[in-house]
Amino acid sequence: MSAARKNSTAAQSDLDFDLPQKRAPREFSLAALGMELVRFIPLMALLALLAQVGIRGMRPAMAEQKELQRKEELLNAQYAAAVEQEEQLELRLEAQEDPIYIERMRRLRLKERLAEVDSQ
Repeated sequence: MSAARKNSTAAQSDLDFDLPQKRAPREFSLAALGMELVRFIPLMALLALLAQVGIRGMRPAMAEQKELQRKEELLNAQYAAAVEQEEQLELRLEAQEDPIYIERMRRLRLKERLAEVDSQ
């Protein structure tokens, strides 16, 4: 039994390890603050870069959006004018196919020609 106890004691000593000691609270010093700030410089630089990309990246997109809105308004106005012109042309075509309109226009042209001949 003493051999078993020696083996368990040897095994126990193999398993023993040093527990980390608690750090003593640091005293406030300007040097310690400076060191902490130095540790965060890469993070601050990355955040500044991301902010710059975010701000400058949005300006061209916003400018393009305004330009596209202006072009959309222009196209809508052109479309409305084209629709109105189409309606007028359809009315004129319909009128030109009307026999009464044709006769009125023939008489109007004849009257204009007679007025020209009389004035000469």
